[in-house]
Amino acid sequence: MATWRRIKLEAIEILLILRSNTNQSRRRSCRRLIIANWRGYGMWRLKGLKLTNSRFKPGFKPSLPDTIRANNKAMDYYSLMSGKTTPDGATREVKEKVTRGPRKKSNKPLESEPQRDIIKFLCHHPSVAIVERINSGAIQSDKYFVRFHILYSRDHKGRKMRKSDVCGMLTDGRYYAVEVKRPGWTKPKDQREQEQMNYVEYVRHCGGIGLIATCVDDVISEFKRLGV
Repeated sequence: MATWRRIKLEAIEILLILRSNTNQSRRRSCRRLIIANWRGYGMWRLKGLKLTNSRFKPGFKPSLPDTIRANNKAMDYYSLMSGKTTPDGATREVKEKVTRGPRKKSNKPLESEPQRDIIKFLCHHPSVAIVERINSGAIQSDKYFVRFHILYSRDHKGRKMRKSDVCGMLTDGRYYAVEVKRPGWTKPKDQREQEQMNYVEYVRHCGGIGLIATCVDDVISEFKRLGV
């Protein structure tokens, strides 16, 4: 509450300056002044002589260079309103922010293409009863950190596991898990892929069908080999 009270007091002070100032160009620049920009809380703007609040999505805390740039900009605005130059020591030197250009498109094949074909094949297979697409991840809300999917179990060797992309059940009750990888994948390259491999091996150990597929032909050949 103290923060909002201070912002409102600053807004009233600027409104009084606007009404007492006869310089039209300075009044127009002051009207467009952003009094405060609090990420995740709100943004107070001056439109004419009215104070409005616009809400927007919460984000991450700004970095120290971004905070210094915002403070320097605010000091320049306050100096402009008072008709004086910015005093020495009021601002700090900081490097200019480097903006990244458009991201280059990769020519590597994506997992989404074979994944779409595999799901379509499983949905039309007469021996498949359930097809489930697993999408793990997390999101930061206003107050909580929410995870989409958590796997607490470990395999028979005590290793961590990560659930496969496509899972489900056959009509005979057997469980299957298909981990989809982009074409050209050969072996695990990091801890995440190793945990996915542990899950596939554990499904096989428990009597289910577990495989890593780079295309729909891998699933078709494995189902034919197992007589599904």
